[in-house]
Amino acid sequence: MQPQAEEAATRWPNVSPAMALVLSSAMLVQGTVLLARVAASYRAIELGLSAEWLGLLSTAFAVLPVLLALTTGRLVDRRGERPAFLCGSALLIASTVVLWLASATLSGLLVGLVLLGQGGLFLMVGQQSLVSRLGPPERRDTAFGHYTIAVSFGQAVGPLVLKALAGGAVVPETTRVFAAAVILALLTALVSLLIRPPPSGAAEATAHKRPVGLLSLLRIPGVTISILAGLMVLTAVELLVVYLPAFGAERGIDAGTIGALLSLRAVASLLSRVWLGRLVALAGRRLLLVLSIGAAAAGLVLLPVPMPVAGMAALVVVVGLGLGLCLPLTMAWLADVTPAGARATALSVRLSGNRLGQAVLPLGLGSLAAGVGAAGVLVGMAMALTITGVLTARATQSKKE
Repeated sequence: MQPQAEEAATRWPNVSPAMALVLSSAMLVQGTVLLARVAASYRAIELGLSAEWLGLLSTAFAVLPVLLALTTGRLVDRRGERPAFLCGSALLIASTVVLWLASATLSGLLVGLVLLGQGGLFLMVGQQSLVSRLGPPERRDTAFGHYTIAVSFGQAVGPLVLKALAGGAVVPETTRVFAAAVILALLTALVSLLIRPPPSGAAEATAHKRPVGLLSLLRIPGVTISILAGLMVLTAVELLVVYLPAFGAERGIDAGTIGALLSLRAVASLLSRVWLGRLVALAGRRLLLVLSIGAAAAGLVLLPVPMPVAGMAALVVVVGLGLGLCLPLTMAWLADVTPAGARATALSVRLSGNRLGQAVLPLGLGSLAAGVGAAGVLVGMAMALTITGVLTARATQSKKE
């Protein structure tokens, strides 16, 4: 490696203007989406909807991404990230405006969440594809660590805005919260539109003409298990966002405290990624993934046990640390094993799997919630994570053998 390249690798991604914009976009997207979705859960409570309807709201958020994720990824592989940023920004603004103005009815709430899910998908596929291209391959764990740190910042911003707007109310005045989401969506669009992705390299340009099929991608070692782990982790985050407000309402915990707990989970996830590169070097990517899944499952299964808020906060930190490590690990792993020019497709398949989990699992767990409440949903998610951890451990063992 030439001295100039060594210097760039050492400094990357801190001085890259493109990376800085991607990180800012990621933070704002997550803040906007999370704030809007938590507000939607509280709006459902205002409308008198039962716990099963919360599962339907999660499905509405996931339905278009499940259907269009692969198409979105192939669009990015062939046309670059710019169209994804344009479409995603437009849909994000439209969705928050619909939620602000029309969510007093169930149909308006559902339409707004459908648009929100697809807008977030466009932006996330564009962001993750660009992150995989902005630095050297040997720094991808670090790159996606930085990216998911920005994601954690965004997921902390949304609940903090909720806490500021809710005061001490158990159920906040949601119109004001949706209006704040509109403002965040406008800021997201402004930053995203400033991103100018670099042109694809020659190898990627050639690969654009030979799109990799879905079955071929899934046959690549490491792809399926990384998608499964990512699916379960994102679903766990999803269910915390949707059902922790309902759990708080069941236990008489005010919305400000719930917002603080959600922010604490996001901050814990952020901190877990600061030393990600060193942790991977110490334990290995797959072993670290198994340990982090186990920690998240343990925290979730204990969370419904009656305890002071301080105990809940400690468990939320454990869950945040576990879930926080999983996302960058699966992203970097997937980017490493996929061929040039197909990474956006592979990342979109991963997101499609995540959204499919968000569409199917909440419906089943929503039916569970009808019988056992939000606490039962958290325990059910812990069991699903445990199974995922066992499967990942077996895959790790077979890989070593």
